[in-house]
Amino acid sequence: MSGDLDIDALLAEHGLRGGEARDLGRAALEAAGLTRPGKRNLAAGKRARVEEVLGEQFVRTCSRAHCRAAATTDGRIVVDLDAPSARLCEFCGGSTNRSAWERALAAMARRDWHRLVVVGGSPPLHHELRALVGKRIDLRLVDGTARRTAHDAAHDLAWADRIVVWGATLLDHKVSQLYTDRRSPKVVTVARRGLTALAETIIKTAE
Repeated sequence: MSGDLDIDALLAEHGLRGGEARDLGRAALEAAGLTRPGKRNLAAGKRARVEEVLGEQFVRTCSRAHCRAAATTDGRIVVDLDAPSARLCEFCGGSTNRSAWERALAAMARRDWHRLVVVGGSPPLHHELRALVGKRIDLRLVDGTARRTAHDAAHDLAWADRIVVWGATLLDHKVSQLYTDRRSPKVVTVARRGLTALAETIIKTAE
């Protein structure tokens, strides 16, 4: 019928492609009363309920070690996604930056670090970083091209659990010096661009 959904295609859309994964998905839908053995289609109006059932019973993960480790402790049936479906991963969404920052936040939590200052970086990078960490930590982003005083830096140092000075970005030397000259163990530097490099520095210093 027009408007009906192909069950196998719908399962594949949610990462349950072929073989055992598809069979498990069909079994879950049958157990929920959404379809029955032998049927190939279901009504389009059932899509929301299908997504709910699959979300309750399956956890989808890409091939990244961090994502796989998180999936195995989730309690749901693990669905291993192929490379084209990596964007469906519930832990990184197929994003290298997101994966790295999930690991960085976990490393900070293990050290009981909740306040992070990042010195440098462009406005677009700041925007993406805020989106990645959300409200899980307190984040203070310092414009590396704006006027900054020794008093401001001292206040940041007293407040933060970690301060990362982000070289190779928009960062004036006179601003970075306010932090690096203090020789505090809280202050670390990263010379590479990119949010993944920033996250990897935090992970390393938290070890």
